[in-house]
Amino acid sequence: MNASTGSTGKHGKDLHEEASPLPVKHFDFSFEDKNSDDLSADDTKVLSNLRVVFNFLVLPYVSICTEKAEHLEVLLEPLGKHVRSYYGNQGGGTLPKDTSVAVCTIEKANSLINRFLEEGRLSELRIIVIDELHMVGDQNRGYLLELMLTKLRYAAGEGNI
Repeated sequence: MNASTGSTGKHGKDLHEEASPLPVKHFDFSFEDKNSDDLSADDTKVLSNLRVVFNFLVLPYVSICTEKAEHLEVLLEPLGKHVRSYYGNQGGGTLPKDTSVAVCTIEKANSLINRFLEEGRLSELRIIVIDELHMVGDQNRGYLLELMLTKLRYAAGEGNI
């Protein structure tokens, strides 16, 4: 697993911090060829440092959510971390306290963030990874992604994150 800031993405796109209005750290979760036995010491250290706070992986499609949730379960369950799925009919409106990573569609992530805002618990969110951020421009679902990001930016400006 490689973490970088302001580097070139795996698809050759330039990922400069200046391109985003949000604080950005780009992570390359390239575990496709690894199983939990093949993790390096650095990979294991990063994964095991996921504390009892909530981390979201927001993906655009149910099929991708299914694939990534299954993959993360294989990696994280041996470390005692719990992956929860929030897409389609999966999950509900709340996150159990033992959740390390919530794999969500845009719609479910927005709903969960609304719940956290209503309950004053947004500070419990530590990492929100949004894949396919360019979907902000999508005619059908882009508005929801933009709305979610706007709420997070507003809350961050108020010191709630």
